[in-house]
Amino acid sequence: SSSSSSSSAASAARRLSIQTSCEAAPPSKTRRRSKDIAFAADGTPNEPLSLETVSFSSRAARALFLWCSRVIVHSEAQQSSVEARANGHRAIQELERLCDEAATKVSKACDRVADAQAEYEQRAAELKAKADKEVFELSAKEAAEKEIVEKEAAAKECARRKLDEEAQQENAAGATESAAASSQCDETRERRERMRKAHEREIERRELHDRTQLQEGTLATLEEVDIVIKQKLVFSNGVAVVEDLNVPALICVADLMLEYPSIKVGVDANCMYGVKLATDRAKHVLDWLVQQGGVSASRLRATVQADQPANKSFVSAPSRRSASVSSDEWHVRFHCIAEIKITDRVEFDGGNEEVRSSSSAVLAAVADVLKKRPDIKRLTIEGHTCVDGPLEWNDVLSRNRATSVRDFLVSKCGLSSSRLHTLGHGPAMPVDETYSRRHRNRRVEFLVY
Repeated sequence: SSSSSSSSAASAARRLSIQTSCEAAPPSKTRRRSKDIAFAADGTPNEPLSLETVSFSSRAARALFLWCSRVIVHSEAQQSSVEARANGHRAIQELERLCDEAATKVSKACDRVADAQAEYEQRAAELKAKADKEVFELSAKEAAEKEIVEKEAAAKECARRKLDEEAQQENAAGATESAAASSQCDETRERRERMRKAHEREIERRELHDRTQLQEGTLATLEEVDIVIKQKLVFSNGVAVVEDLNVPALICVADLMLEYPSIKVGVDANCMYGVKLATDRAKHVLDWLVQQGGVSASRLRATVQADQPANKSFVSAPSRRSASVSSDEWHVRFHCIAEIKITDRVEFDGGNEEVRSSSSAVLAAVADVLKKRPDIKRLTIEGHTCVDGPLEWNDVLSRNRATSVRDFLVSKCGLSSSRLHTLGHGPAMPVDETYSRRHRNRRVEFLVY
């Protein structure tokens, strides 16, 4: 056996004494020292052996050494082979183990794939059912919407036909109303033209009368109009604009002023329902009389009555009033304004508010009228200007001139200031709207209201 051969070779080697110098070698100048080689317990040398490092005493020793070396190499090769087979066996076992683990993992992966496939199929079935349901609902919704659209189209067609019929009726009614409105506009234009001509005739008559009175020495007279205007206006709650039910009464007032072109009319607004609302109502009434009735703004004044019950002495104008409004209630009514007429002008310097000395006689005559009529508790002195100059400047100038006249009557004529009230209207109430005759608008008026 290989083991016994290796042991006998090892024992033979131990018994062999190897020397580093060979006795049979030829003599030389340098002698080689002999070297003993030590062996381990298992018979292997402690250091590698080679022919270069070992010297032999004879050929037999050299052959024995070579044979021992071959035996050792062969033994080592057999040992390496045994170890390689053991390692191969262990590698095969490890490979089998790894294959088992891989098979287990593959089995688990297959199970998971099967579960995922089942879940996917279930989810796909659910989604398909949901999609089928949505498609059904969408189809039903589209059908319902289509039905609704058809119904709306039918309703629109019916409404269009109805609108066409109403439009035809409205056109017919509009033509009638247009004819009536045209007739009313013609009447309004005719009334305004008649009012304008009457006003011009009254101005000329008044100037002629003033010249006659001035020649006779009469400078101021109190003119009172014995006319009672029985018209009154009633508005809806909170409404300030002129309503249709008040138009007949306003036309009566305009016709009365056309018949008597010399009178001035005051528009009384009852402030029982609020001062602002009363003022707005009076303003709208004045605007209607000027624009629709053709009355000159110089003949109209707005006053606001203190809170008081309605005056039953004024008779209601015929109108289509609501049944909820009592017969003695009024919001706006009218009265004629008395006036102290002066036959000469109150003169001022151009652009100045100081009264000229030449007007002292006229103002003294006005004071004499007031002294003779102590029953007149309030006289309103109004200043008016023409359109020359800025509006704000004219407003201030008209107020200052009225104040100067009042101061003259108080300081020079001895009148009580409590009986005198002043207002400035600027160019807002022209007597003559012709620019070439604008000097007529620069005036002072004395009105009892």
